[in-house]
Amino acid sequence: MKRKIVFRADGNSDIGLGHTIRSLALAEMLKADFSCIFATRFVTDYLRKEILATCDDLIKLEEDARHFDQFLQILQGNEIVVLDNYFYNTHYQQTIKNKGCKLVCIDDIHDKHFVADVVINHAYGAQPNMYSAEVYTRLCLGPQYALLRPIFLQAASAPKQTSNNNLLICLGGADPNNDTLKVLQELQNAHTEYHYHLVLGNAYRHKASLDTFLANTMLSVTIHQNLNANEMLALMQQCPQAVLPPSTVTLEYSCTGGQIYLKVIADNQKEIYANIINNRHALPYEALFSSSGIKQKVEPIVDGKSKERLIDVFNSIDIKYLSLKQATLSDAQLLLTWANDSTVRAQSYSTDAISYEDHIRWLTKKLSNGKSFIYIASYQEQNIGMIRFDVDSECAMLSYLIDPSFRGKGLGKQIVSQGIKQLIAQTDFKGSILAHVKQNNIASAKIFDVLHFIKQEDKEHPNSILYSKLIK
Repeated sequence: MKRKIVFRADGNSDIGLGHTIRSLALAEMLKADFSCIFATRFVTDYLRKEILATCDDLIKLEEDARHFDQFLQILQGNEIVVLDNYFYNTHYQQTIKNKGCKLVCIDDIHDKHFVADVVINHAYGAQPNMYSAEVYTRLCLGPQYALLRPIFLQAASAPKQTSNNNLLICLGGADPNNDTLKVLQELQNAHTEYHYHLVLGNAYRHKASLDTFLANTMLSVTIHQNLNANEMLALMQQCPQAVLPPSTVTLEYSCTGGQIYLKVIADNQKEIYANIINNRHALPYEALFSSSGIKQKVEPIVDGKSKERLIDVFNSIDIKYLSLKQATLSDAQLLLTWANDSTVRAQSYSTDAISYEDHIRWLTKKLSNGKSFIYIASYQEQNIGMIRFDVDSECAMLSYLIDPSFRGKGLGKQIVSQGIKQLIAQTDFKGSILAHVKQNNIASAKIFDVLHFIKQEDKEHPNSILYSKLIK
């Protein structure tokens, strides 16, 4: 029987459809491996059709504040719950966790503390230091976790664009401020050579004013409304340039390789906008009014591999809390096997294989000197890695490794975090925790960044970074 995932997201003309669309995109990625249920407050014929095309069931919730308790009552305690909205505070998250559910939060404003097992933010420029979260929380950040429907991800591997004068304008499913009309009004004085394709969402409420404008303009315009994923991708591929907000639709369009002119239509988009523009993945909307801006080309944002990454995240979501035990000589062979792993040797300052005799002498010395603390990390009776601290005066040098079978599952952060807690509990350590990390060891660098270690120049090892964290 498939594991059940319950998605909880809302969309209407006031809040837009972004939460619903990206949650449905995630459901479509996962539906082959999981049973997907969608719970929402607002249901139109369009949304019902879209949800039931992907999910096994649709649950209609009350539209008022009763929806909070109603959703909790639905949960049996054995589900994975995916929350996608801004009003699920820490207390509500913890209530879901207390029922026994695993919890995933989709979030791009990082304004609260998270107790979720996983947080996903596919916004360009999202960084771990933006988040307050539990030590076990796995942060899946950036476009490598793009919540896009698989058809767009597939297109990213071979983006195709034709050269023509089609220009796409898609400013959100609701477009509450009618930015679509404002853009058209500005463009009619600058670019009458384009044929404009307007994509309007099911929640667009300004059709009357738009129709009035279109009846009195010389612009060539085609309106598209309530497009499914296949239709949307086909239209994007026909339009080699587009005016878009810094949201999911920009990631979708990026998969086609077209030219993006980015326009902020909500305050919470400003940070994402700056990151995309500064890294030359799009041009400002204003560049559309400059001949030099039109000639510039930008690089795609999405690599098309987020489906595989997110399936792995959900398959490994039960690996959460670890236990640590102090190593003994009986662990010598296990530690030697790990130490001689090719990846471990490549990240070590001495890359030669270690002999059994040398390893026994080293381990015996470490276990008896009173200054070294070696812990074996395990999960469900499986040994998955180790962490070591060499304590000297007011410093403790940290090193760790993970069994090859358990790499890529977000465990390094937990081993390091719980190892530090174990050292403090055992020794009442006060001082600086230090770690040497080679500059090409991106995975380890991310772990120390998210745990708020400070980067320093590594004078002892020029090709490394020295990370430090003060324990008071």
